[in-house]
Amino acid sequence: FEISDYLDLIVAEGHEETFGERLLDHASAQSDDELHVMDLYNLRAASRTLAALPTLAGTRGWRQETQELQPCPSIALPDDWDVFLERLDKRQRHEVRRKLRRGEGDEEAIEWSIVGPQADIQVEIDSFLALMREDERKAKFLSEPMVRQFRLSLAAAHAAGWLQLAFLTVDGRRAAGYANFDYLNRIWVYNTGIAPRFAALSPGWILLARLIEWSIRHGREAFDFMRGNEAYKSQWGGVSQPIYRLSLTRPEV
Repeated sequence: FEISDYLDLIVAEGHEETFGERLLDHASAQSDDELHVMDLYNLRAASRTLAALPTLAGTRGWRQETQELQPCPSIALPDDWDVFLERLDKRQRHEVRRKLRRGEGDEEAIEWSIVGPQADIQVEIDSFLALMREDERKAKFLSEPMVRQFRLSLAAAHAAGWLQLAFLTVDGRRAAGYANFDYLNRIWVYNTGIAPRFAALSPGWILLARLIEWSIRHGREAFDFMRGNEAYKSQWGGVSQPIYRLSLTRPEV
């Protein structure tokens, strides 16, 4: 649960109650040594598991505890970029417009793009990981097993058409990157990488603005920052919904 912002049981819609009943029946049939507690982490507020499973468990005498974990801000996107900007705080709106104008008028060529379906995705992932490693904290996070997980996850999403891997370049040099998932008409922000040497140009802000603008123009309904309460998420209009931990403890025999 440390690397997956959202987790849940994978159940066909409309079958949550039947699945929950059979899951609890199976769990109850195990010895107490084999299964005493079911611990479900990072359930979204809208999770059907969170809605159905506690009630089903309660009828079987299971003790339940729900714990609020981290906030997960997301932006409900309007149909128009200018409408989105008007929703922002006046100061934030001014900063966004100023940085975009500066990027467009700078002597250095600033461009951005989304990696296409024909790209050599492992090369692009390597480039993104290199940007992540420019942050000391993220460099420590990128252990060998974590890098392997990144490669597998991003490559699988790319093959399925769900990866939005975007880069901003300054005179052809990559200055910022966003690894997002484009799924269920929603953009899910997974991770970012920014080169500190380009900080004066605000490459992360410019790329984020372009990605939100792209999402609006392509009819996405939400831009989900996922876990974390970093200040920039609320500055961009993110509204927090918590994720939850659901613990179910079987009754004493």
